[in-house]
Amino acid sequence: MKIYLIGHDDWGYDCYSHFVIVANNETEVREMAKKMAADEGKEPWVAAEITEEGNYTGKETEPFCLLGSFHAG
Repeated sequence: MKIYLIGHDDWGYDCYSHFVIVANNETEVREMAKKMAADEGKEPWVAAEITEEGNYTGKETEPFCLLGSFHAG
């Protein structure tokens, strides 16, 4: 699996702007981000920028969220 950063700049309060997600591909990254969306909804994650940051070498075998940037208000 790979480590991905997904993010968007269309945020306000009580929403996520970025996630670090471990997954097999960008499709899984987008789907996971949409499932975890808060007040921003699913739409920003459809076109959010994704960058591959490296290889995941841990023991997990299923995709998971490693970190999220939440803007509380």
